[in-house]
Amino acid sequence: MADNINPNRPMPKSAMIIGDDGIPTAIMDFDVVTQSAIQLMYDMASNSSDQEALAEISARYLDEVGADLFGYVTAAALKMMTSYVLEPTLEVCDGVGVNLRQSLSDAAANARKPL
Repeated sequence: MADNINPNRPMPKSAMIIGDDGIPTAIMDFDVVTQSAIQLMYDMASNSSDQEALAEISARYLDEVGADLFGYVTAAALKMMTSYVLEPTLEVCDGVGVNLRQSLSDAAANARKPL
């Protein structure tokens, strides 16, 4: 199916999600996913120091978008948070001489090690 994607054409409003068995499992509305991801990103970022709030936010979004879309919403929110929250923060750190990028690279390398 990916061979049929044309980057020069507008994105469709929705897509059908097909399970491993070939049976449709959901219809994904890209506007709903995008809007929910933006809201989730800012809700999580603005509550980053409150673990209880983060758990409540996760549960609320799971309830709001449902299990079928939750993975898509969270993946989009993670990508957006990396681009629109983390990267500008890292740029500020770079500007004041704090090498947070290296710390993140080290943490990523450690995360890949077997437990």
